[in-house]
Amino acid sequence: GHRVIHGVAGSGKTMILGYRAEYLARAQTPNSKPILILCYNEPLALKLESMMESKGLADRVHARNFHKWCRQQLVAFGQPIPSQGPGMFDAMVDNVIRGVQRQQIPSGQYQAVLIDEGHDFAPEWLTLVTQMVDPATDSLLLLYDDAQSIYERGRKKTFSFKSVGIQAQGRTTILKINYRNTRQILQTANAI
Repeated sequence: GHRVIHGVAGSGKTMILGYRAEYLARAQTPNSKPILILCYNEPLALKLESMMESKGLADRVHARNFHKWCRQQLVAFGQPIPSQGPGMFDAMVDNVIRGVQRQQIPSGQYQAVLIDEGHDFAPEWLTLVTQMVDPATDSLLLLYDDAQSIYERGRKKTFSFKSVGIQAQGRTTILKINYRNTRQILQTANAI
């Protein structure tokens, strides 16, 4: 089913995502659909991709930043790719959404979809990626922290997860402890 994990910075969200992807990949049968990891930040996607490669799982787990994944969908299914320039990324996302609506890009392509940095995903992006989960497995994991939204600071979550297709009622976990920093660092940061 669908699960949402909301956690503070340094609480282990990305580590949980990595271990979940590994667990699902190792439990796959030979003809299973791949697992998709999506995030907003390209360096994080490359780190996750490298992690899956080092575990010998790159053929079963695809880690991508959202816009790279959109471009790959357009190329793979012969959809128009917008030209370089302002608005290119938005146009690319719109082309994928329209391609799925017209059934020119298939939904249900992945055994599971795991989303890191969900706080940086627009509602229409979440609606799109929830459609990519195979209905037979219905496996979706969303990790987010509103306080970490780097790219669109002004955007507050003004939608419900249910409204974008995420059915995680009763399957939400909140991680409150930061394991990344020492107590002294946290106390100094809080004082500032």
